[in-house]
Amino acid sequence: MTVLIDLTLPQIQTTLPREVSYADLSLNGLFTVTDGVSQIVTMTVHLNDEPYRSAQPLRLGENSVAISAINGAGLQARQVQPIFVRGAQVYLPLINNK
Repeated sequence: MTVLIDLTLPQIQTTLPREVSYADLSLNGLFTVTDGVSQIVTMTVHLNDEPYRSAQPLRLGENSVAISAINGAGLQARQVQPIFVRGAQVYLPLINNK
């Protein structure tokens, strides 16, 4: 009989940008959470210390994204990354009303 003892934290990988021009960035698909031994039991994503809702916009200036995961052995990993939204002007075409 073989008993596996999981001493490895869940792995969090992100492709989150450090700086963006627009606040309508979706965080979905910009990170992965894996565990090589036991499965991920719980994963949470917080934006600016609040639970992240899909399609929730970032705010202008500094933002903080925190991703946490707990595996089947009860081991927890957490990664925090800032994202700065510098904002940009939106240019609309002129409409000629004759």
